[in-house]
Parts: sequence; structure tokens; C-alpha cells
Amino acid sequence: MAQIMESQNVGAAFAIFKSGLGESFLTNPIFYFMIGLMLVVAPFKFKHFLGFMHRKKKQSAREMPKG
Repeated sequence: MAQIMESQNVGAAFAIFKSGLGESFLTNPIFYFMIGLMLVVAPFKFKHFLGFMHRKKKQSAREMPKG
């Protein structure tokens, strides 16, 4: 699912830059802020995702019978 979202974002970015709007993005400071915010938020989201996967794996191991 993450790969689908990533490919959609890349496609949208490519379409925006190809349409000529990319030049105005580079002169607008709000876009630098948005890029910086994304670079800060992405590692936290990744950290929480890894924690979720670890808890899920730990929980499934607990539920398995000792056979």
C-alpha cells in the first residue's frame, strides 16, 4: 500500500513540475517549510510504524500454542 501511495505522489509531483508550476514553487517560502515539515514528520511516522509492527509480531508470538 505504501508503494501505491508513493507512486501517486511521485506522479503528481512530476505532473506539477511538467506543467510549469514548479518554477513558482521554488520561489515561494511556504513550500520550503512544507518540505522541511515532511522531512521531520516522516521519521516519526516510520518509527511508530516499526513499533506497531513489532507489537503485532510480539502479540502473535504470544498467542501461538507451545505445542
